Amino acid sequence: MAASLVVKYQEQDANECDTLNYLVLHNEGRLLSSGTKNGFLVHAVEGMRQVVKREMRSGIRLVSVLRASNIFALVGDGTDERFPNTAVVLWNEAEAVALATVECSAVVRGLRMHGDLLIIVLDSVCYVYEVESLKRLFSFPSAANPDGLVSVVDGGEQLQEEFGLSQRPLVIALPSSPPPGGVGAAGAAAA
Repeated sequence: MAASLVVKYQEQDANECDTLNYLVLHNEGRLLSSGTKNGFLVHAVEGMRQVVKREMRSGIRLVSVLRASNIFALVGDGTDERFPNTAVVLWNEAEAVALATVECSAVVRGLRMHGDLLIIVLDSVCYVYEVESLKRLFSFPSAANPDGLVSVVDGGEQLQEEFGLSQRPLVIALPSSPPPGGVGAAGAAAA
């Protein structure tokens, strides 16, 4: 049975509308998060029930949810120093406070939280951190990636057998140099 998403629009005053910066599914498609010009939203996909609406003085460009918890990774749009576009802020929504910040050397282009991992994508490099300690586990170069494209694949039995990978997730991004004759994927298994 295929699932479909229906978005209902209603007329609103243009001043009441919020601009959508980012939209992504999390937690195996159970949560939909969106960064907006004035904060961020999280909806449960089943029933499209809003579970979080955080209004802020600044725009949030990227949002990722840690499992089904109240911990979010946020990247701002650069209009507020509390949420710069060159840092990832770990946010506790239950207490409405920033827990920690990971400063980056350039604009953060992509962001994922997967299990206990935080994946940060810059223009030409991916960094993988452990969420709890914010210890950087590893990094790897990628091709120019202005859209921050990244995917995370669980290292299940098939990946373990075929590629010798551990049970940890595999982070895949654009390769720094494509294989002869085509485009490929580059990545690394978390230690």
